[in-house]
Amino acid sequence: MELKKTVLEMESLGDSTHAFEILPRNFERPDEEPLFHAASISFAKYAKDKIDLAPLPASDRFLVQKSADIYLPILKFAIDNWAVGAPFLNMVIDVVVAYMKDTHPNSKDAQVKFSVVVEETATHKVTRLDYSGPVEGLKDLKMDAFKDV
Repeated sequence: MELKKTVLEMESLGDSTHAFEILPRNFERPDEEPLFHAASISFAKYAKDKIDLAPLPASDRFLVQKSADIYLPILKFAIDNWAVGAPFLNMVIDVVVAYMKDTHPNSKDAQVKFSVVVEETATHKVTRLDYSGPVEGLKDLKMDAFKDV
């Protein structure tokens, strides 16, 4: 299992009336046309009644991965501060785990790539949290895991 925490040097990712939104794979390059992971569509349908997720933007560009690895959509989450936001992010991780169990029931040995981009609303500091590891490791992943990374 690999955890990575990166502070991104970028402007605010924009305001949203939703707690979470799916970002394009190339969100760090705003001059490019957005490219989403193919799993973004099924995850958006799965999670729309479970979390406050913004509708997926209209796009005809989706990256289909032909690999044993499972690439989940990149989620953006805006928080006032880490202490308040951690429980909400943990809830989203629980939804991701449930999504994986429902859509990939026989993939316990598969490697999953999952990223969350957290923007602090007061400072507009943008931090990217990346998980890479077995599907089973996702269920043990909580916000606290990124404190020491």
